[in-house]
Amino acid sequence: MKHMSINAGETGLQVINLPEILGKSLANLPTVLRLLCENHIRNGGAVEPMLDAMRTPADSGFEFFFCPIGY
Repeated sequence: MKHMSINAGETGLQVINLPEILGKSLANLPTVLRLLCENHIRNGGAVEPMLDAMRTPADSGFEFFFCPIGY
């Protein structure tokens, strides 16, 4: 399961399973890139282009979809 929604009273939470999505790449990522990956996926960004960019970063042209909380 790549993500799941959790009902926490009045607030719904969406949890992204980064270990399942990123596999062994997760251990090599700095914290800031882990957070960007999680935000990208949670806000509807495509997973495959993100994974392709991790495999071949020099020629991917990939950009994270970033949506700060509250916007």
